[in-house]
Amino acid sequence: MFGNLVQIELIRLIKSTALKISAAIAVFLIFFCMILVDYVKYLGGFAFINNDVLTPPMIEISVFTVIYFMAASVVAPVTVIFTTCSYQTSRLSVNIEGAVRNRLKLCLSELAGIALLDVILSLMMFPVIVIMCLSYRSELNPMDLLSELDIVYMFISMTLSNLYGCLIAYLISKFTSNPMLAMAVSILYSVVSYAGIVFLTGFVSGNGDNGIIIPDSLRDVFFYIVLSIPIIALSIALAVRYKKADRI
Repeated sequence: MFGNLVQIELIRLIKSTALKISAAIAVFLIFFCMILVDYVKYLGGFAFINNDVLTPPMIEISVFTVIYFMAASVVAPVTVIFTTCSYQTSRLSVNIEGAVRNRLKLCLSELAGIALLDVILSLMMFPVIVIMCLSYRSELNPMDLLSELDIVYMFISMTLSNLYGCLIAYLISKFTSNPMLAMAVSILYSVVSYAGIVFLTGFVSGNGDNGIIIPDSLRDVFFYIVLSIPIIALSIALAVRYKKADRI
């Protein structure tokens, strides 16, 4: 039963109109940015780089991965917001919750479907990278992608980062059926959290200059605690809301 719920959620996400529209816009922007990079290369903009590893093909692949990451970090949460908010308006709550009363199982199945979509979006950059490697096979050593660019680390980082953004968007969307409101709150959270990270980074650096040494391991633990606070708070609020709804 759980597998069927995950499959239903994944189908809803993939067939979402929001995914189709946002993905089409993202593909256009990625294509446009890569044309600009090729134009800069044609004008000799990379001529000043004198590095055996950081070759123009490697720069193009690096730029593509960064642009793709930025596009995926927008496409995935937008899809999650519109798909989750449509849960009530399409009366899925009546059809699905009538058969499955365990709300925790429903939420976990939705999160599993979102995680699968996130992995799929991250994996989709590899065919393009392979095509770029084949087109530059005489100028590029594929092993540099693992040793210098560290493409595996970038894939894992992109997947986990987008998953975190999707999780926040999912929890926020659970409190409203208005996707625009959920998107506005998600954007506000992103701005506030980014500003908070910049502030904490500056605070730690400033204390380091003043002689207060904070171990790197402690910094990482504190950083993850700060990131987990909104998830815990939203999860508790959602559980309370479900409890109240069950009593009515």
